[in-house]
Amino acid sequence: MRPAWLEYVDPAYTVDTSGTTKIGKSWPKLVAQIIAFGAMAASCMLLTRHWFHADERFSLMVGIAWSAFSVWCTLALLWQAVSLHGSLVTLSPEGLIDRRISDDRIPWSAITSITVTSGRRIGWLTLWFTADAAMALPPKIRRKTSRTGLNSTPRSLSLHSNTLAVGRDRHQDTLSRYHRRYGPKT
Repeated sequence: MRPAWLEYVDPAYTVDTSGTTKIGKSWPKLVAQIIAFGAMAASCMLLTRHWFHADERFSLMVGIAWSAFSVWCTLALLWQAVSLHGSLVTLSPEGLIDRRISDDRIPWSAITSITVTSGRRIGWLTLWFTADAAMALPPKIRRKTSRTGLNSTPRSLSLHSNTLAVGRDRHQDTLSRYHRRYGPKT
């Protein structure tokens, strides 16, 4: 059961696909993640220090790697908290802008479908593209896409809702409404 404050939605948030919808960051979610990763980094460092005295090389290597990963995650979240102001995701009739990835627009015509991928209580949305549409994406976005197929062409882009002011279900609903209205008609 998730606490209600994690699903805070700005009262001004509506899904009107005729205009622009902006989704901001959720400060409670962001602060909770920073605290969790910071605590994980500190505990990993303490355990690594303990393992270092025990002189177990494998444990030392795992501890150092896990500590480095936890510190990296904490710093990435702090960077996002400090550097990104205003809305993180902007949906308009022209396309989608996710400022966590790039300030460039992804046109609705490039997206073939939107799916939910989840595992172990974590979920994200995956935007799927045709090979031609993916190659036409701006370079900054194209670098973030997953490569699939025989020619290793970019085909999908994963978006998470962890730090957004809306949950994954509402994020998917909003994206799907815009995509149904402005995306390619099949």
